[in-house]
Amino acid sequence: MPSRINDDSLAVLATTVVAATWHFGWVLIAAAKYRLVHALFGIFIPGLAVYAGLRLAKPRSVWARRFYADRRPAKQARAEHRFRAGRLTNRYKERLRDAIGGVTEEEYQARLAAAAPTTGSTTAASAPNRSPSPR
Repeated sequence: MPSRINDDSLAVLATTVVAATWHFGWVLIAAAKYRLVHALFGIFIPGLAVYAGLRLAKPRSVWARRFYADRRPAKQARAEHRFRAGRLTNRYKERLRDAIGGVTEEEYQARLAAAAPTTGSTTAASAPNRSPSPR
């Protein structure tokens, strides 16, 4: 058998159960703070789960709603400021997501409309309309 627990290794079993519970507790805390990438990789890297669990929660997370909103308004304000909508990392994440999955049709059309000149093309207006000459 590849893995076997002996009857005489009760201390080892207890230590393993306690360590695994402690570790996955930190993973759950990181997930509750919406630090989902940290929580996912923290399953395999224990220090990352602890790091994410000690960090400030994202403002819309379960953790922030439970522990920050009414109990600690200053901490909620810090979270709102740190994770504001137009921050640089959000723009990078959106660019990466667009590069991988593409943009929606509506967003693509909006970008085309924004890139088009608003006053009309001066080269098309100044060029005379000629029929193509056969060569």
